[in-house]
Amino acid sequence: MTSYTVSIDGNSPDAALHRTVLASLPNSYRLVEGVAEVVLASASDPASVERACSSGSRAVVVDHPGLLLPDDLSAMADAADRNGCIVAPAPRYAPRLAAEGDLMGAVEIEILESTIVSGGSLRSALVEQLAMVRAVLGAAASIRVLHTSTSHYACEATMMDRSQSRVLLNGVTSPCAGEEANLHALAAERRLVVRIDAGPVARPAEICCYDDHGARTPWPVHQHSHRITLSQLHRLLTTGQSTVTYSLEDLRHDTRLATVVVP
Repeated sequence: MTSYTVSIDGNSPDAALHRTVLASLPNSYRLVEGVAEVVLASASDPASVERACSSGSRAVVVDHPGLLLPDDLSAMADAADRNGCIVAPAPRYAPRLAAEGDLMGAVEIEILESTIVSGGSLRSALVEQLAMVRAVLGAAASIRVLHTSTSHYACEATMMDRSQSRVLLNGVTSPCAGEEANLHALAAERRLVVRIDAGPVARPAEICCYDDHGARTPWPVHQHSHRITLSQLHRLLTTGQSTVTYSLEDLRHDTRLATVVVP
């Protein structure tokens, strides 16, 4: 198996998480200092992410992608295009839900409600939430703010392809809060219940689908979402035939929507 060199910011608060995730992919990535084929960077320092796109690396994986502003993303996309670099945003919930496939099928989802709890930026939390909703309903077309404050938002989203669905999104932030997201989707024939923890040692996601035959739960897997993103990127670099769960264009779209709610 082809192994690619990867570098991280050793001074980042998430450095321990990044090392743990990379250690779980020993035949895919080899951690090095300095110049590497893949750079794992945090969006808390947008300039460093843009520099990584211009450093000669083949790919840049962006942690906490919701922290980036639309102007940051435009500059990053331009740098990536000029240098032929792949930018892979690494959301903390969407890949784990998307990995289970289309759990709701073709049913008409009437209501989807999601709550996300974060210890950091509300705007970043909303971007993460929109990325997770994509795995069930696709992209949002617009957002209507119901309430916003320094610690909480509530909004209603209209979806691009399923405009009949009522989508309610809540976010709460607290310095002492854990990092997790919940999602409930309801249709006449089926119901989906999701809870995903984003802690450094990822607990198995609670994903359960209820239908006429009772409850159906995917086999629990201890796997952080970043591991899924890095695995997808490895296949893309190796074969050119894979895609990542959440693209840079997806991130740019969701960031524009989130900025309406939390500037």
